[in-house]
Amino acid sequence: MGVSTQYMDVDEPACREMMTTCACEALRRTSRAVSSQYQDALAGTGVRPAQLPILVAVRLAGRFPVTALAERLGLDRTTLTRNLAVLGAAGMVAFEDDDDRRVRLVVLTDAGRDALEPALRSWRQAQARVADGFGPERLQALVAELAAFDQAVRGH
Repeated sequence: MGVSTQYMDVDEPACREMMTTCACEALRRTSRAVSSQYQDALAGTGVRPAQLPILVAVRLAGRFPVTALAERLGLDRTTLTRNLAVLGAAGMVAFEDDDDRRVRLVVLTDAGRDALEPALRSWRQAQARVADGFGPERLQALVAELAAFDQAVRGH
């Protein structure tokens, strides 16, 4: 199988620029590496990195409408619903009707609280490793910049 010359007319400088300056590519690449670190840390807790912020947000709110939870976490409702189904099947969250019957509330169960404790301990260990490797001040600044970047991208 030979190398195709069919696409040699594609703008090589633009390709190089994309690979070295694209925010989306850089964030996705970094996200995969960071996610792997936290995935390894949370292994055995029964909680995945994508589920931990959901459990934490529900723990902090007490009862949370699904739509508001999706907005708070910056998730589309379909992705959140899929994660909530897994957490519900594991008995970590339950659903209640609000006074407005059209609104579904997510609540943390006893099993969810029990799972949250070891998950948070494991998260703290992963967070400490990341902070040690990158520098605590730099990590704090990065998280703040990412929050600002998220707001800018969303147009808020």
